[in-house]
Amino acid sequence: MLGGAQEAPGIVVSAAPAAPPTADRPNGDYYPDAMVCPDDVPVNARRGTMKIPSNNRQVDAMVYTPREGRNTAVIVMLHDARGLRPTLPGFDPRALQLASRGYVVVMPQYYDATSGERERDRRNIDRWRDVADDVVSSVAEFAGVDRSKVGVWGVSLGGWLAAEGAMRNESLRSAVAVSAGADVAPARTFRRQVPILMINADGDPMISAKSAQEFAADLTRRGAEIESETLDSDQHFFEQPLWCQTFTASREFFDRTLLAP
Repeated sequence: MLGGAQEAPGIVVSAAPAAPPTADRPNGDYYPDAMVCPDDVPVNARRGTMKIPSNNRQVDAMVYTPREGRNTAVIVMLHDARGLRPTLPGFDPRALQLASRGYVVVMPQYYDATSGERERDRRNIDRWRDVADDVVSSVAEFAGVDRSKVGVWGVSLGGWLAAEGAMRNESLRSAVAVSAGADVAPARTFRRQVPILMINADGDPMISAKSAQEFAADLTRRGAEIESETLDSDQHFFEQPLWCQTFTASREFFDRTLLAP
């Protein structure tokens, strides 16, 4: 966990300052130049950590907050099956960018809700899915946060959890599911009219186009308003420049579904 000062109830903000952004390096020293996207803005956000009560346990989470210009919306980012730490090099720059544009971003280590157990049985999966809903209860205490403007984003297993979480939990206003499909886990039966963006690669070696289409069709039958974006790629975990393209599409989707009146 990071050390530093308290910014809001339950948040510990890193005390280590990064080099300030410049016109030539809009990210400053916050993340490597190789992770910069063409539409990045100068970083104007803080990193920190917090704990989320979930399933009678404490879930560790990274949290990113704007230094100014908060838009009152929250995005919960769900890691893939590898866990939070291995995904941070790719997730951290994008979370900083979302926070620099006004979003509060919370990135929970959802395996903590099952004490680190990663077996994909129904009970564990449902507990991981509901961590995003528990995040909403925690961030409701933050000043300048509107708990009716919470979206959830996830990749691979996290993408499945994001979509199914939005179908079950009314606290989640919209969802983005990246590299997710019917093969990840058995579908649930919750019905809800909620916007969900699905982003998949047509040559994904782990989630076939058929699997993605079946998942989208099932969500649609249960009331979801599905938007789909298919990338010309054989990657499951996207690299640059597809990672940038994915987050541009995700941010524009959340701008429409969370910030519109």
